[in-house]
Amino acid sequence: MGGVSDMQTLQRTGSLELEVKDWKVNRIYRVVAFDHDMLSFAEKRFGEWPLVVITNPKAARFMAPKHEPLGKIQHSTHIRLLVFSPNKIVSVTVFINEEQVGQAEHVEGPLYVLPWKPNNFAEGMHNMKVIAKVIYTFLI
Repeated sequence: MGGVSDMQTLQRTGSLELEVKDWKVNRIYRVVAFDHDMLSFAEKRFGEWPLVVITNPKAARFMAPKHEPLGKIQHSTHIRLLVFSPNKIVSVTVFINEEQVGQAEHVEGPLYVLPWKPNNFAEGMHNMKVIAKVIYTFLI
């Protein structure tokens, strides 16, 4: 069945419309987080780990300038991530534009942070990638 894979749009009112992909067949779920009054989310297939939600900086394609204080990003001091896994997380590495910028430090719970200088990324669009490594333990 050929459907629309990304059903996400910014409405004329400035609100985001974000439809979850597919729970019934593919078991896709969404984790939503608010960080300094800005909405972030990540989708994952049930049972796949780890799950990473980048909460700061917010993804450009999901910015809602009429409803979120986006100016806070340019004054932020840290990249903030929520990393979830039932297994031990051993490292969380952040890349911007394919260049490694550092290892995020665990604060508490699922929160990891990495200092950054948002002014270095004020111009143009940038790509952030996060690699979370976990240890899987199997009983044999």
